[in-house]
Amino acid sequence: MSNTYKVNDNIIIELVDDCFVILDVKKNIFFQARDTSKEILEMIILEKDKKEIIETLIKEYKSPEIEKDVNDYIENLLLNNIIKEK
Repeated sequence: MSNTYKVNDNIIIELVDDCFVILDVKKNIFFQARDTSKEILEMIILEKDKKEIIETLIKEYKSPEIEKDVNDYIENLLLNNIIKEK
């Protein structure tokens, strides 16, 4: 199993104000990503692996919950077909 992800081809991501608007053009639905979820998505776009994402956010937020939160959010992105494993 890979720990690096990429945005699916059917997904368009646009920065609007301080959040990402994520559009699934196949399903015609959209999501928003703000704050930490936006940071995670930015790092995925920059091809950071899961370990790098977790380490970066632990340094920034100094929270023991970060690893679980990142894993949960990435799982959510995968389930909604926003990203896929590389």
